[in-house]
Amino acid sequence: MLTTPSAICGLTLLLLAPGTMAVTMAASMAGEAQLDQTIPQQVIVTGGQNEMNARRDSTAGKITIGRKRIEESGVEKVADLLAREPGLPSTLGALGSPTYTQFLIDGLPPAKNQNLADMDLQLVEKIEIIKTTVAEFGPYGIAGTINIITRKIIAEQKKTDVRVAYNTSAGQPGINLSSSLSHGKEEDVLSMNMQLSSSYKTMENNSSLNQTTSPSGSGIAQQLLGQASTSNRFMTLAASGNMIWRPDQPHQLIFSPVINTSTSVWANSNIRQWDDGSSLEMNEHFYGNTEQLSLPLSWTIRLDEQSQLMLSTRIYRVRGRMETIWNEYRSSLGNSLRRTSADNSSNSVTFKLDYKTVLADAHEIKTGMHLTRSSDSVDEKHWLNGNPDMALDEFNAPYSLVETKLRWFWQDDWRLGDSLSLNLGISGEQTTLDLQERHYQPHALYRVLSPSMHVLKKLNTEGTQRVRFSLARSFNAPRSGDLMQRPVINTLAPCLANGVCIANGIETADSSGNLDLQPERSQGLNVTYEYDLSANSLLSLGLYTRDIDKKRGSEIRLENVAWSNQARYVYRPVNFGDASVQGIDMELQLALRDLNVQAPDASLRAGFGLARSRVNIHSGLGMLTDNQTPWNAKLGASYTARIWPLKLDIDANWMPGNWVRINAQQRSFSPRQFSLNAGAVWKFSPDTSLTINLENILADSRTSVTEYSSGYGVVRQQSLNKSHTRLSMRLNFKL
Repeated sequence: MLTTPSAICGLTLLLLAPGTMAVTMAASMAGEAQLDQTIPQQVIVTGGQNEMNARRDSTAGKITIGRKRIEESGVEKVADLLAREPGLPSTLGALGSPTYTQFLIDGLPPAKNQNLADMDLQLVEKIEIIKTTVAEFGPYGIAGTINIITRKIIAEQKKTDVRVAYNTSAGQPGINLSSSLSHGKEEDVLSMNMQLSSSYKTMENNSSLNQTTSPSGSGIAQQLLGQASTSNRFMTLAASGNMIWRPDQPHQLIFSPVINTSTSVWANSNIRQWDDGSSLEMNEHFYGNTEQLSLPLSWTIRLDEQSQLMLSTRIYRVRGRMETIWNEYRSSLGNSLRRTSADNSSNSVTFKLDYKTVLADAHEIKTGMHLTRSSDSVDEKHWLNGNPDMALDEFNAPYSLVETKLRWFWQDDWRLGDSLSLNLGISGEQTTLDLQERHYQPHALYRVLSPSMHVLKKLNTEGTQRVRFSLARSFNAPRSGDLMQRPVINTLAPCLANGVCIANGIETADSSGNLDLQPERSQGLNVTYEYDLSANSLLSLGLYTRDIDKKRGSEIRLENVAWSNQARYVYRPVNFGDASVQGIDMELQLALRDLNVQAPDASLRAGFGLARSRVNIHSGLGMLTDNQTPWNAKLGASYTARIWPLKLDIDANWMPGNWVRINAQQRSFSPRQFSLNAGAVWKFSPDTSLTINLENILADSRTSVTEYSSGYGVVRQQSLNKSHTRLSMRLNFKL
C-alpha cells in the first residue's frame, strides 16, 4: 500500500510552481463565505489499436473511448458505457463523493441541470478519461476527469439514422425514438447534421422502514414502522444539430444548437405508525417542466502545420416551473394541505480561447482561458390549507445569484527522447459570487492555483513496459446552494403556522446553508506501471494517494432558529476536518486472438480497486476518526461470432457492504452490491441492427441502515428496498 506524507507532496508542488489560494469575503453580516463550484469529470475512451497506442504515448495516461467502440458497445447512455470501463477513475474508497470526479463536455463544465451521465451516446464522438489532474482540464478533479467530446461530423453523405427502443423494469414501460440526418462529408465546404429524440419512461419503487431508538443507559426500543412508495413518469423531447462551414483551408466554423424540454411527474406515498399509537399518512404529488436552449459556436484557425487557434462561445438558457402538493393526515392534528410552486431561470454566457503549437518537434504547448458569467433566480410561493404561508414566504423569498469565473491554463508536453516524456502545467481560476437573499447579500471571491507534473518512462526499447508518475494539487469547491441561508423545513416535521412547528428529531432535521464554507484542497500522487501483453492487450497496476485538507461534509445540531419558536435540529454543510486515502487499482484488457490467431474473436476486461481511507472529524465531542478499507471489482467479456453477425457482452460488478461516517452525528451502511448485465447486437445488414440488453439480471432486495447519535441516545433506521431487472430492445436502421 502506498503512503506519501502530504508534506512531501506539498513541498514538491511548491517547488514546481508557487501556488497560493486566497479567499476573501465581504458580507452584510459577520462571517466568511465561499463560492460554489461543481467538479467536472473527465473521460477518455479508446477503441481499437490506434486508441491503445495513444494511451501508451500519453504522458498523463489519458484513456480514450472512440466512436468505433461506442457503436460496438450496444449501450445507449454514457453511464452504461462507463460502467463497463475497467480504467475509470478510482472512487477514492469511502471518500468517493461524486463531486471528486470532474465531468466536462467539450472541455467545459456542464451547464446547470445538464446530466452528462444520462447523455445519449448517439451525440458522443469520444470520451476521455484521466485519473489525475492535468492543467488543460483546470484545477478540479481530485479523483480524475471525464471529458465528453460531442459528435460534430457524421462521415456519411445524405444518411438518415433511425432508432426505436423499448425498455421495461418491474412491469413499467419506457420508449425512446430518435433520428439523425446527415448531409455532406468532412471535406465539403458546408456539411450539416441534425438529431431528434423523444423518450418516455416510468419507474416505481417500494420500501419499508423500521426505526428503533436506544436511549442513553437503556436498551433498544421500537419507535415506528413505515411504508413508502414512489411512482415516476419522465418525458423528454430534444433537437440538436451541427452546421460546419469551411470557407477555406485554415478556417472552420461550427454552430451546434441544442434545444430540449423535459417533464417530470411523480407521486410519493409515506405511511408511518408510531409505537404509541399515533400515525401519519402523507401523499405528495409533483409536476415539473424544464426548457433548455444551448447555442455553442466555435471558430478554428489553423495558423500553420503545427499551430492552431480556437475561439468559442456558448450561450445557455434554462427556464423551469414546478409545483408540489402535500396532502397529509396526522392522527393528533387531522388533515392539512400544503402547496409550493417555484419559477426558476438560469442564464450563462461562456467565451473560450485555446492555442496549441509544437516547438522544435519536442514541445507540445497548450494554453488557454475561458470566462463564464451566469445568473440564477428563483421565486417560490407557499400555501397552507389554501391560505398563503407567510412564514415560508418570508424565509424563502425570491433570490438571485450572479457568478463569474475566469479560468486559465498553460501546459507543456515535452518529449525528452524516445523513452522519456514530461508534462508540466499550471492552471488557475478566480470566481466571484454575488448572492441576493432577503436578509443576506454575501459577496464571495476565491482564487485557486493548481500546479501539476507528469512523467512517462518507457522501460524497454519496444515501449511495452512503462511507468508513470503524477503529482498535482487540485480542489473541490462548495456548491452555491450550500451558501444560502434559506431553510428547507423537513416535510415529516412541518411548521403549522407562523413560528409554530411540530418538534423534529435528529432524523428529521431541517436544512440550511453555511456562509463559512471553504473549498477542499488535495495533494495527489499517482504511480502506474503498464505492461503490453500484445497489440490490443494491456495489464495496468496503479498506486495513488490523496491528502485532503478542509474536508467538506455536514453536521446536525439542535439550534434556536428564526423560523420556529422552539429549537430545531438543523443539517448544515461544514468543513469538518481532514482526510487521506491510499489505494491500488488494477486493470486487465485481453484480446484472445493476440494470444492465438485461431482463438475465438473474444476479449476479456477486468478491474479491481482496494483503498484505505481515514477521515478525522473535528466536532464538539473532540476528534472522531473513521477508517475504511472498501474494495470494488469489475469483470466483463465480449464475443463476436464467426458465422453469424452477432456480438455478445456480459459484465459483472461487485462492491461490499460498508459503514460510512457521514458526520459526527450520522453514519450509514450501504449493503453489498452485485450487478450482472448482458447484451447482444445482431446486424441484419450493414444498415440494420437489433440490440437487446438485460441489466441487473440477479435483482434482489437490499437492506440499508442509517444511525443518528445525540446526547439522548441513538436512532436507527433500517430500510428494505427491492431492485428490479431491466430489459431493453433497440432497433437501429439507416435510410
